[in-house]
Amino acid sequence: MRPPGRVPRPPRLTASDVRERIATQGFDVVAGAPEQFAAFQRGEIARRTKLVKQKGVTPG
Repeated sequence: MRPPGRVPRPPRLTASDVRERIATQGFDVVAGAPEQFAAFQRGEIARRTKLVKQKGVTPG
């Protein structure tokens, strides 16, 4: 399903002004392939899941 009409593209994270704005918020811009990002996310989820179970964190 596609949105109606022309949708503007988001700004590229490689643009220097966007990188600077993100850096002032305490983030690092790391360019890579979508597959690399997916692998990073899977690793973070596994790491944090293990930590939550170790510490016995429960909702509420």
